[in-house]
Amino acid sequence: MRKFTILLILLSTIFLFSCHVPNQKLKNRMIEKYSDDESYVSLTGIINKIEGNNVTIKCEMLSEYITYEDDSCDYYIYSNQIINIMEGASVEFITCPYHFYNGHLLPIVELKINGVILLNFDEGKKNLINSIKYS
Repeated sequence: MRKFTILLILLSTIFLFSCHVPNQKLKNRMIEKYSDDESYVSLTGIINKIEGNNVTIKCEMLSEYITYEDDSCDYYIYSNQIINIMEGASVEFITCPYHFYNGHLLPIVELKINGVILLNFDEGKKNLINSIKYS
């Protein structure tokens, strides 16, 4: 019985450690990518759907940067403030067109509508990196 308990504790420890290390490597890769200003591009599109800070934007230019089967893509707006936008609005935004894993939402770190800045790049980038560091 004692051997079984030791084996169970050992296997549990290995499992937990193996989950933490890849997660930390992913976080480090994400922080490295998002810290580089050269990773970001400016795009335009039409908002199709809004759910809090999650938005779906139709952007034909996205396919120039990543392989994506559809013109519409899901994004997350990295703002600490509530941003009032409406479906159908034409937007300019800055994102990093890189998917880290299946289901990963592309980040929006700057957002403009009709030339009005709703989220500026420095604030959005800081919010993005902090969300990764402290998750």
